[in-house]
Amino acid sequence: MLPRRHLDGIAKGGRPYRVTVHEGYDSNPRWSPDGERLAFQSDRYGNDDIYSMPSNGGTPTRHTHHSASDILSSYTEDGSLLFLTKRVYAQVEREYETYKSDPSLGTPTRFMDALGFDPVASPDGNKIAFVRGTCRIEREAYRGSANRDIWIYDASSEEYTQLTDFDGNDFSPKWLNDSTLLFISSREGKYNVFQSTLDGSVKQLTFEETFGVNSFDLSPRTKQIVYQHGSDISLGKIGSRSHSSLEIDLSADVRFDPVVSETMTDKVDEYAVSPDGSLSVYAIRGDLFVTRNDKEDDRSVRLTRSSARERDAIWLSEHAVLFVSDEDGQNDLYIIESADEEEKSLYKTLKTKTRRLTETPQEEFEPILAPNGKRLIYRIGNSQLVSAEIGEDGALSGSVTLLDGWARPSGIDWSPDSRWIAYSIDDLNYNAEIFIHSADGSQEPVNISMHPGYESNPVWSRDGSKLGFLSERNNRDADVWFAWLKKSDWEKTDEQWERERQHKEEKKASPDKKSDKSEDDSEASEDDEEKEENEEMEEVPAIEIDFDKIYLRLVQVTSQAGNEGEFVFDKDGEMVYYTIGSPGRQNYETQRNLFKIRWDGEKREEIIGDKSSPR
Repeated sequence: MLPRRHLDGIAKGGRPYRVTVHEGYDSNPRWSPDGERLAFQSDRYGNDDIYSMPSNGGTPTRHTHHSASDILSSYTEDGSLLFLTKRVYAQVEREYETYKSDPSLGTPTRFMDALGFDPVASPDGNKIAFVRGTCRIEREAYRGSANRDIWIYDASSEEYTQLTDFDGNDFSPKWLNDSTLLFISSREGKYNVFQSTLDGSVKQLTFEETFGVNSFDLSPRTKQIVYQHGSDISLGKIGSRSHSSLEIDLSADVRFDPVVSETMTDKVDEYAVSPDGSLSVYAIRGDLFVTRNDKEDDRSVRLTRSSARERDAIWLSEHAVLFVSDEDGQNDLYIIESADEEEKSLYKTLKTKTRRLTETPQEEFEPILAPNGKRLIYRIGNSQLVSAEIGEDGALSGSVTLLDGWARPSGIDWSPDSRWIAYSIDDLNYNAEIFIHSADGSQEPVNISMHPGYESNPVWSRDGSKLGFLSERNNRDADVWFAWLKKSDWEKTDEQWERERQHKEEKKASPDKKSDKSEDDSEASEDDEEKEENEEMEEVPAIEIDFDKIYLRLVQVTSQAGNEGEFVFDKDGEMVYYTIGSPGRQNYETQRNLFKIRWDGEKREEIIGDKSSPR
């Protein structure tokens, strides 16, 4: 409650004066009944504790020292402090215990048996008003069984009585006198201040319609209330609908330097490796940088310098980076490249140019380039998935909407031949399934997992024979699974696969047929072989997919305790490299290690061991 002399000062508005300067977060101030002290909570020693200080400033006195966080509620008439905590009794409950700290600074004691919020003692100390219910205050329009109601605890009879029964939120009670309470309620739509007698007779005191009341306080002597709504603070007489706005000047000098130079060696938000593997572009705190992939060279070049947030960076080519920026007020696709005709490398050039690629009313996010560099997948808004052809200059054309529903696809992965994409998406039961979708929209998406367990992170094998994914279908534990894309592969026996492996090994071990060539022809031969290899890399054969009952052609690869995480196939689709120890519901105490295993679950081997935390 506000003492008279401080309320008179506030009524004039103007410039407030600061009474705490600690770098910790000080909040939730409360006046003592005589106005001589100001109590507050602060995390200056780690967790929130309760403090008080002279109202005109000074060194704060610490009232609580427990490792649990304490939330200040109110003063009592004798100068004691009531606060909320979860020290001993409260376990899984959302409500808090109410504790009391007396002026002698003795050990705080539990004040009453009931759990709840916002305890405040009546002026005569005989009754305690508090709140029960766990609905979040932010849910102004909530109506339901978790709503907050105001209760009264009679200290003399030790009886509890429910005062309000509105099916929305009633909270923040404050005593006007021993028989009348003020509180915030949404019973008329927006949060407003209401008054109630102990017999339950309620009337409305404030009538805000645009922004509801977030907090308020009152002066019982002058019958005035002060409350905050939106960005305004208003003051008025209880019972009067005429309230005046307080103009408060909060201008002040900055305490810390607004601009700080800092050398960052970690905390990278994202990164992408260039097509030739020599460079990486990465984002830190909304800016893009490029660096060489050389541990002997730690130099980075800054690509963006605006106040906008840049993210989702990918390489369009060896010399151009595509990214998302809100430079023009919304998230759009941009491209950055060298502006120096003599030096195309973004790492070496001294001049760059940035162009905006999309100028639609919608926002674009998460561009993903096809392996052949000719098609781009990106998201518009929350969940619209779009596919478009992209030129070497970044120009988009022939866009096709692949998805446009309520659910957002995740883990999008391109097939090696650039004809298909795979992704995970929720159904109406919030169960994530794996789908294969034609990149040009010519075919409907096909569900290849078909299971109520949660599936995510689809990954294509580079040989085009498998589509792997993570599945929690066994005991809610994430394991690596895959689907055979061709029925003929799925039908092969173990003996057939073993013969194929032996044939490959024999082929690798066979002598080079070209070894008898003369030394004069060796250089030309090497050039021809390199040319053939490049041509093979460019000509990726089309992947064959037999969609009929593909969800039956699934194989479980791993079954370790603890969640398997990121994984990839080797170039032949034979071995799977994966991490173990990813976070999950089970919360296993296990190290995050790197393993490899053959697709049939055989030949498992640990590659990187404990304490390395590979990602």
